[in-house]
Amino acid sequence: MGKVYEALPTSVLNVMRRLESQGFETFVVGGFLRDLFLARGTSDIDLATAARPEEVDRVLCDHVVIPTGIQHGTVTVLVEDRSIEVTTFRRDGTYADHRHPTAVTYSETIGEDLSRRDFTINALAWNEKRGLLDPYGGCDDLKRCVIRAVGDPAERFKEDALRILRALRLSSELQFAIDTACSEALIKHANLLRFVSCERIREEWLRLIQGSAASQVMSRYADVLTPVIPGIAELQQRGLYERSLRRQENVVNDPVMRLAAFFYDFGEDIARLTSMLKKLRFDNATIDRVSRLVGAKALTVTPDRRSILMAMHELQPDSFFDTLAIRRTDAVAVLQGCEQVDSSEQITTDDIDEIDHIEQIARRLLSSGEYLTLRDLAVNGQDMQDAGYEGKKIGQKLEKALFSVMLEGVPNTKDAILRALRKGE
Repeated sequence: MGKVYEALPTSVLNVMRRLESQGFETFVVGGFLRDLFLARGTSDIDLATAARPEEVDRVLCDHVVIPTGIQHGTVTVLVEDRSIEVTTFRRDGTYADHRHPTAVTYSETIGEDLSRRDFTINALAWNEKRGLLDPYGGCDDLKRCVIRAVGDPAERFKEDALRILRALRLSSELQFAIDTACSEALIKHANLLRFVSCERIREEWLRLIQGSAASQVMSRYADVLTPVIPGIAELQQRGLYERSLRRQENVVNDPVMRLAAFFYDFGEDIARLTSMLKKLRFDNATIDRVSRLVGAKALTVTPDRRSILMAMHELQPDSFFDTLAIRRTDAVAVLQGCEQVDSSEQITTDDIDEIDHIEQIARRLLSSGEYLTLRDLAVNGQDMQDAGYEGKKIGQKLEKALFSVMLEGVPNTKDAILRALRKGE
């Protein structure tokens, strides 16, 4: 299979050849092959081998071999330009907790290893001697743009409930349909998602909402996601779920922007929004950024210099422009037929024109240097101290000085600013 051979870095081929030369069959497996055949960019390369972890370590003794998942037979090999996960062929025992096998037993063949994988498009393997192995029709499913389970989908989902979210995420990322039997099984067994950690749910959902078909998947499988993604049930009850999905798909493909667009209708209750994000174990930086953007829904901005400068000061320029982008997509969603919050909310094309006008003014203010920060002032904290101000007064006076220069035309010189401050007392 020349396509695979040409795509593999020499460093990976060398690792495979070293293991093969010692009698250990070794294959490239999984996502690398799937993405290669779909012409999607990918950098992660996983190998499956007949060698046990200690044998990988022995054969590759001149490389750094890290036992990253030794309980599952996985080591990470550091080569010149990348890290490669190398996992011993294995068969899984029973899955007592619907997530992890109670025991992992090493296998002797790649065929048995592929039989335990989740979906046919991930059950592919290749090496130089045997070429491409596709025992479950994964290549045909790639051509048909279908996600289909290896074997009985109900059994696959009962073994590991995370596969339910993985199916939805792959459907969103690849714009693939989910096979009928697979779809019916994941809906039927969606209650098993209670066995999946919040961290894993967060990671799969975050990738899902950045996929090209996120809105379609979240709409089609809302009942599957509702128990594990906070906010969906409330948005449905308020008739705003489809609107949130439309916003989400139309903002830039950035995780924070996608989250803020989805949760935008919680702008009146930031404490609740924060609680929902914490439930999914988002880090504090992400929570702060999303809350800032969603909270800005309540901020009134009109297309005049003072209003725009004050809003940019409150939000900072990047967040200000992100806020405008979310407002624009929200207005577009309503114009495309999504529900409005109430009958008094009358959104027209004039609202979009106004948002565009505000953005034009804001960018002009930035480029002309009319938007200032405290660092741009001709005075600083020491100057305030020297002028006799103490404690909290220093910060208050600096902020007042900023507004005097930026909004009231006071010259940005030390003497002029201090005179203006004294005059206002």
